[in-house]
Amino acid sequence: DQTFTTLLQIPSTLGWFEIPTTRLSAVCPPNQFGYDFQFFCANQGAVTGAWNGGIADTRRNRLIIWGGGHGDYAGNEVYALDLNALQMKRLNDPSPPISGTSDRTSDGKANSRHTYNGLAYIEHLDKMFVFGGSLWRGGQVWSDTWLLDLATLQWEFVSGAGAGPTDRYNSHAQYDPVTKKVLLADRSSLWWFDPQTKQYARIGSFSIDLATTSVLDPKRRVLFSFGMTWGGSPQFAAINVDTGQAVNMSLSGCSGLISAAAPGNNEGSGPGLAYDPVQDRIIGWVTGNTVYTFNPDARSCTSQTFSGGPGAPESQGTYGRFRHLPGLGVFGLVNDSNQNAYTLRLTPPQSNAPAEDVAISGLAVVNITATSATFTWTTSPWADGQVSCGMFAPDGIRSPLDLTPAIYHAHTLNFLDADTTYQCQARSR
Repeated sequence: DQTFTTLLQIPSTLGWFEIPTTRLSAVCPPNQFGYDFQFFCANQGAVTGAWNGGIADTRRNRLIIWGGGHGDYAGNEVYALDLNALQMKRLNDPSPPISGTSDRTSDGKANSRHTYNGLAYIEHLDKMFVFGGSLWRGGQVWSDTWLLDLATLQWEFVSGAGAGPTDRYNSHAQYDPVTKKVLLADRSSLWWFDPQTKQYARIGSFSIDLATTSVLDPKRRVLFSFGMTWGGSPQFAAINVDTGQAVNMSLSGCSGLISAAAPGNNEGSGPGLAYDPVQDRIIGWVTGNTVYTFNPDARSCTSQTFSGGPGAPESQGTYGRFRHLPGLGVFGLVNDSNQNAYTLRLTPPQSNAPAEDVAISGLAVVNITATSATFTWTTSPWADGQVSCGMFAPDGIRSPLDLTPAIYHAHTLNFLDADTTYQCQARSR
């Protein structure tokens, strides 16, 4: 007799895939410290249900989920949807819940909070960025910044209240692979956060409301926000992240994406949004089986419907729990703690190339000046990167070879001749 083990895989066909046995509630912590973790995490589903978000850990093909806060949940443990193993995991244990309201727990870690869209993955440092949120236990907002090292799960406190942006619930954080900085919208202004200097710098005014989600288009250098106001009115905003100037657009066919009201919640909810470098489009999920594709050039949206989707969204918003995993060519979604997680495939997998080959996609030239240009692209799998240009062949001027493996690449060439046509080539391996 022979025994065979069949490994579960993400299907190559387009559409939704429900991943069996991936309910987050199944890996909630046991009751301890005199607190009922099982009731609030597992039964009430507060890790996803209390206005909480997540990030795409593109280095490990994981969706990281983190949140709780206010009177909903005291736990500050971190969860991961591992899309390589197709498993939901709790990565650590919660800290002892505090009795008052503070930005940190007794063991010095970031306190539980509603995280909204205030999380981002700093890819080149392998750290999760956290800003603000509604804290356990009193619900106050704290304009604090934290970094979580995903390799060690060690927390680092960066700054306190008054250091640059001011949180007003649902700040929006997005990592920019071109500048290797974090964009932070505090609902009135847009800021850069430099993870090297750990300083903020204001870019310009950017007014967004509570029930919205933002997404960065790294090619067009525009941050788009879709969703609703607190009172339930549709809201759309866009800003050029390099100039700080508003981008005015009249959209066509996007009402289903902008009007992201969750059932029974007149506050609306932040939809799920992600940039797809393969299609060079922004993808949005609001509810059910339908997904929206936003074309920034045409300023229009189209929709696709696949069977077997996740149904109604968590009533308090999706935020960052819908993300694109470029290493796998799929989107991941953790909708409800008491529901299995999902993947969504919109483009065929790149399966014809040998495993050791690197596929380059989404090559673009941004920030062009008279004497410089920045080249951006995406690779699958992780790879190094370099760009070269020349007037007759792409072999004259080269950027330094960046040996740090990455999914998103951005290389700037300086000292170019003005009014000159160049042939250029991006290389990754």
